[in-house]
Amino acid sequence: MKKLLSFAIVALSVSSVCFAQQAPVAVKQASRPAVQAKMLTGKIDTVTPADSAKGIKAQFVIVDEAGNKAAFVVSNSAVVQSTEAAVVGLDKLVKDQKVQVKYHETTEGIKEATLVVLVK
Repeated sequence: MKKLLSFAIVALSVSSVCFAQQAPVAVKQASRPAVQAKMLTGKIDTVTPADSAKGIKAQFVIVDEAGNKAAFVVSNSAVVQSTEAAVVGLDKLVKDQKVQVKYHETTEGIKEATLVVLVK
């Protein structure tokens, strides 16, 4: 009887370890630096449409009032708004059209446009 009781105690001890739950481990996510949006106003100089077959994203270049050129890649979630605040296509970006661009710079230094507003 003692052997049976000893075996039962050992079996219960072993099974309690099997059913014990570990405390959840906190997973640290890599912190990304805050992306600060910037604005730039100028006139469209050139527009390059996207070519998915070649892996080229849509791009455009604007010239600001000081004559400085800035090139932008259009992000996948970018919005182009007309002067009436309606969403329009990239085909509305034509040479000498005045625009205001909201963008951020990637870690590689590429200016990525997230909002383009046509200005009268």
